[in-house]
Amino acid sequence: NSKTNENSIILYKNFRISVLKHGIIRIEKFDGDFNDYPTQKIMNRYFPKVNYKVEYQDEFLVVCLDTYKLFFNGVVEESYIKYHGECIKLNNDFNLGGTYETVDGMDGDKQTIKHVNSKINDGICSRNGVALLFDSDSYCFDSEMNFSHINPDELDLYVFFYPNDYRSAVKDFFEMLIEERKKEQVSLNIV
Repeated sequence: NSKTNENSIILYKNFRISVLKHGIIRIEKFDGDFNDYPTQKIMNRYFPKVNYKVEYQDEFLVVCLDTYKLFFNGVVEESYIKYHGECIKLNNDFNLGGTYETVDGMDGDKQTIKHVNSKINDGICSRNGVALLFDSDSYCFDSEMNFSHINPDELDLYVFFYPNDYRSAVKDFFEMLIEERKKEQVSLNIV
């Protein structure tokens, strides 16, 4: 289900903030209807409600979860996560990158066939725990699972926070990649 659980949504100014998993928060900005369609990167956004509470400190909306707090003021570059007293900025500065060996001629970060663009994209794990996945430029699927339009959200950002728990980050991301009805058909051995 690509539509987020309504009990997991916080509206703040012209943002919709969704607490999808304990370690995944979606931040959208739009001046109309928000995007609930599946995209090239994210198919499933419906998960059981995570325990959190909302506070306001100075100009920040604060989303308080069991082990960390997200401080968001409407500007990603000024926002951060507070974890064990440390403020961790929302950026990909410590991102570990994606890992893959594919038919496109790449083996990790080494080219086996000459390509123009060989940069490995950012992944969902990082050395400081914060990884950002931008979905604003993805195509959306219609109800027949055909490409229909570009994501209309001005900002569609998934904040992953899994300090030193890469296995859970990958497991939770995998749950967002497939439709609920197909989970039984797909096997990924991550425990």
